[in-house]
Amino acid sequence: MGQDIDSGSVDATAFFSILMLDKLQESIRSAGTPEEWEGIFRSLENSGPFAGAAAECPFFVVAPPTFQQNNSWSKFRSKDIDEATWNLLTQRGFMPLDRKLFERVTHNDLLEVTGSKATHPLVDLDYGLVLTPDGKMKNLTLDFGHLMRLQKIDAHYRRFPSAVFSVGALRARSLLDLGSPKPWIVPEIEINSRAELDDIIERLNEKISTTSAQIWFRGQTSDRLLDSGLSGQLLCPWRETPESSLVPSLYRNAWHGGELRPHAEKLLRIQKYVTFMQSYLKMQSFTTREPGGLRTEKLSPAWGYYAGGITANTIDSDNNILSSRDYHPAFNGIQRTFFLQHYGLPSNVLDITRDLDVSLYFAQNRALKDGSVVPLGDDAGSAVVYVFVLVPEIDRFLDSSVLAESYGLLRPERQKCGLLCGASFINRNHYARYIGLKLRLKKNIGYDRNITTSYIYPPREEDKFLDALLSFSERAGEELGDLLPFSPVV
Repeated sequence: MGQDIDSGSVDATAFFSILMLDKLQESIRSAGTPEEWEGIFRSLENSGPFAGAAAECPFFVVAPPTFQQNNSWSKFRSKDIDEATWNLLTQRGFMPLDRKLFERVTHNDLLEVTGSKATHPLVDLDYGLVLTPDGKMKNLTLDFGHLMRLQKIDAHYRRFPSAVFSVGALRARSLLDLGSPKPWIVPEIEINSRAELDDIIERLNEKISTTSAQIWFRGQTSDRLLDSGLSGQLLCPWRETPESSLVPSLYRNAWHGGELRPHAEKLLRIQKYVTFMQSYLKMQSFTTREPGGLRTEKLSPAWGYYAGGITANTIDSDNNILSSRDYHPAFNGIQRTFFLQHYGLPSNVLDITRDLDVSLYFAQNRALKDGSVVPLGDDAGSAVVYVFVLVPEIDRFLDSSVLAESYGLLRPERQKCGLLCGASFINRNHYARYIGLKLRLKKNIGYDRNITTSYIYPPREEDKFLDALLSFSERAGEELGDLLPFSPVV
């Protein structure tokens, strides 16, 4: 592979990462059986940065739920699903879930409680819901963490567990007194002036002023929706509700039953960037404290098990503790994912911002693949700003100031950003549940004039990390293919 990590010395961690990637690359070239592919994807998940950021559904983060190719899926069809429906579902957002594989990964047969006999039930990849039409439970969600945190504080989610998929809409409607016979539908408000927009945000901030809740935003040039071709299917009634697609970049156009090698090779290329990034930024997987010093927690209690870590002590011959190293694997994985995301490389997290003006920039300026950024101008009628009402005790999100720490990365700092976590290969559209409001910009809405493309996306001459990433990709050449950092023309 011959990676050029940086101009300085290569530390031991980077050296062993390079050796591991070389070995994985050889395995990918020679793999042929489902068992061999399972071993490869286990290694990719364990070595990659994405597992911590998929804490809501931490299995099958980059690995698909089956390693069988789609030309053999029909043999798994349940008698309760007719052939035409099976073909429709598997050609769109569903995939067979290998039950034995699931049990090996999670160390339990989660589907046993359903009474289902299916060896490969279908899973809705956007929602993390397994179809079990022959079981005691009609369908089963693979995501319990968020629901259980909600149920602890709100009886509504104990009575109506499916409300977890509409938590954002329910919060926003309650705060703004927006009644509806369909409270699970995200409210949409047309915005014709900055004054209208500021009034809505002011009302929201006033309502949450005595709580720990926070208002966050995401601007997009259009409100893309999930594939509507599955509406009308009795097996998946939730598909009747048109839902925004907030599928993160790692899962867009992901593997769906064809050749596994391109999918694995893409993940390997991402990992090469991770190895370079860790060395260049001198990122440590631990923090050090003196004897008697208090351990610094990196994640809030909302992260549950993932907030913890491992401590290793250095002792003298008399067993006195000289220093302690606290390892934070989930936080460090999220941190690496966050850095990838902000420089245009695939990730499983969602960018959000606490700055309304920044969200307006992204809503009204379209970034193209060739690096150009085109203002929508008077054609901003398709633009949308999503509003999220997030609760630190319940929702798994992080502020960029916590993640970037002392690394001096310009993009996250200037975009005043954060990220939502939780999506995985079998729970791709997890982030849509958090949308509280859709603010549709019917006219061009003004924002801080200092927020320009060159400010939001500093060029490589100003952004040292971007320059390092681009130099690395230029040196690696064909080895990284078309997986390149986003570097807008400004």
